[in-house]
Amino acid sequence: MSDKIKLTSRREYKSLIDITPMIDLVFLLVIFFMVTSSLGKISSINVNLPRADKSDENITGEAVVSINKDNEIFFNDVKVDSARIMEEAEKLADFKGKIIIRADREANYESVVSVIDALNKKGVKNFVLAAVKN
Repeated sequence: MSDKIKLTSRREYKSLIDITPMIDLVFLLVIFFMVTSSLGKISSINVNLPRADKSDENITGEAVVSINKDNEIFFNDVKVDSARIMEEAEKLADFKGKIIIRADREANYESVVSVIDALNKKGVKNFVLAAVKN
């Protein structure tokens, strides 16, 4: 009776690392950086906006018309020559949101008026002029 009975389990247990919480965390970080990188940047065209006492800092719009100091006109960051302004304005005729016009303070007044005139001719009435608050 000196023989001892050794009991062993039929299943062999492996220790595994659960990576589900890590995947959740990485997913949330990716979403956070995607959202924050798209906020605050209206257009990639550098424009020195004119100053105004009353200006809405949180203008939102999906369509942006930029006019730089060299009087070059950009519709949604794509350069447009003066002959194609009416074509681009026609594309914005069915746009439901606000159209933001960002004109450099050194741009000619005639350039700004030509963009506004093209938008009005195509029936676009919902646009705003961007300015920096004093």
